[in-house]
Order: sequence, then structure tokens, then C-alpha cells
Amino acid sequence: MNEIKTLTMKDIARELGVSVATVSRALKNSPRISEERRKLIQDYAREHRFTPNFIAESLRHSRLKPMKVIGVIIPEFVHYYFSTVLRGIEEEASAHGYRVMVAQSGERYEREVQLCQSFYENKVCGIIVSQAKDTQRYDHFQHLIDMGVPLVFYDRISTGVNASRVVVDDYMGAFHAVSYLIETGCRRIAYFGSP
Repeated sequence: MNEIKTLTMKDIARELGVSVATVSRALKNSPRISEERRKLIQDYAREHRFTPNFIAESLRHSRLKPMKVIGVIIPEFVHYYFSTVLRGIEEEASAHGYRVMVAQSGERYEREVQLCQSFYENKVCGIIVSQAKDTQRYDHFQHLIDMGVPLVFYDRISTGVNASRVVVDDYMGAFHAVSYLIETGCRRIAYFGSP
């Protein structure tokens, strides 16, 4: 199956006989170009369902401040746990001037590999990931680390990669919960058993 070629600003510029900078300005509604030319470019973009990638453009032009983006990979959106984690990530990231780009692996290793590659290509500042259930190989994570991309595991962690981890001590949590129940249960028995 052939891939559909994605239309770029360069393609629009070539088709309409204008510069890429003019296309960019028209799509941003800049007053620096005539209304007639702006309308021509915007109509062409709309007709061809073109959506500009201003993140990519900002990375190409050093005079523009690049957007600070953190990639987050979750196994599935349907679990309340992950929506809670995402809320915390987004709040903290936003407080420090970062945006969050979220994707789900669907618990599939192949999808997880694609997402890591996509985040890398989009120059994210770092990646936070809860790995898919069927992940057995960790080359994609190691590649990110080798390329200098900060990586943090949460919930499900990879022991095959030397990266930061955020984990909960389930054993101690269970121990304290059972201890509390036994202690309060014993008190209730003693209370109800007294005359």
C-alpha cells in the first residue's frame, strides 16, 4: 500500500509561485502580506486540508523560541489511574512552561516503539512512559537514552534499561494496610466483646 504524501508549506509555495515565508505568514494571518494573497493561500490550504506544523517550523527557525514539550506514553486511556497520573503530569509541566503530548500504546510493543520514534523525531524534551504489557525488548528505550533524551518510567518499569523510575512500594503499602486493619479490627472485637 502506498503512503499518502503529506502536503508541506514548500509544496504550497511551489504550486502558488510564492516563497515559503509568504505561505507561513498567510497561514498565521500576518498583515505583512496583502489580503488578496493571504486569502489565496488560506483557500488553497483549506481546499487541500493542510494543517501547518508550527512546532516543526519553530524548531527550524532559531529566532523563534521552540516549544517545550514532554511526551507521555500510557498503555490505555480507559483506566482511571492513568487519567489521574496525566492530570498530575500536566499540572506540574504547565507550571514550569512545558506542554504535554500524550499517546497510548494500546498495550502493544510495536506501537510503543513507533511512539518513542515519533516523540524523538518531534524533538520532545523528555519522555515519561508506562511500558506496554507485552514489552520484552528495550532497544527503543535504550536508543532514546543513547541519543540524550531524558526518560522516566512510572507504574510499569523496565529493569533492562538504566533510567529514572517512579514506583510505589506495593509490599510496604499492603503491609501497612493489613497492619491497620488488624489493629482496628482487634480493638473493635475487644470493644464489642466487653460487657
